Amino acid sequence: MERKGGQGDGGVGETTGESPALPGGYPGGSRVYSAGGNYLPAGKHEYSCSGYLRCDNFLRYAQLEEEGMSLEKCKAEIEEILQEYSNNRAEALLPCLHVAQEKCRYLPEDVISFLAEKLEQPKANVYSVASFYSMYNLQEQGKYIIRVCVSLPCYLNGSQEILNSLREELNIHEGETTQDKLFTLQPVSCLGLCDVSPAMMINEKVYGNLTPQKVTEIISQYREGEKEWR
Repeated sequence: MERKGGQGDGGVGETTGESPALPGGYPGGSRVYSAGGNYLPAGKHEYSCSGYLRCDNFLRYAQLEEEGMSLEKCKAEIEEILQEYSNNRAEALLPCLHVAQEKCRYLPEDVISFLAEKLEQPKANVYSVASFYSMYNLQEQGKYIIRVCVSLPCYLNGSQEILNSLREELNIHEGETTQDKLFTLQPVSCLGLCDVSPAMMINEKVYGNLTPQKVTEIISQYREGEKEWR
């Protein structure tokens, strides 16, 4: 595929030639976008989208393809664990749930059904165990899980203001995930970080002595890091 530097319908250079097929069988097209859906100047990495298929849909197909790969890896690791527990498969449930959570960031319906079949248990039993432990998520989670401490020490030092800032910055409420699947916002009862309250964790990284301005800067850093990765 050749790239020409002329002005296209988006005001910057275009690709020429036929793009490869998109996941799901949709053909590619001539528009050049960044991973965030913006037109790209020459010399940048390119993602092609057809004129009749929105670029965010293209990225979602790519994301689904990646999720499918994670799901297959998850099932393969579950099979390995089941071999280790061949004499007592009932005890394999928790290790299998842990692997699924690690690979997929939550427990998809497909994994629950797969485990129920392999362990010869009703799906309701698998759901019951998965929902009992707070470490497991039955809803899809973002790449970065933001846990904001709302214990009394953090509350007295402004944790509610931090939550409000995150809601505004991410345009989501507690328990929700951003549309780009990057961030999930979760209030938690205690992080054991009273000495640096108000505090939050993003995945395993701790942030303390927070202010609304610091929160905005932290989220911006993660977003910029994603742009560089793409």
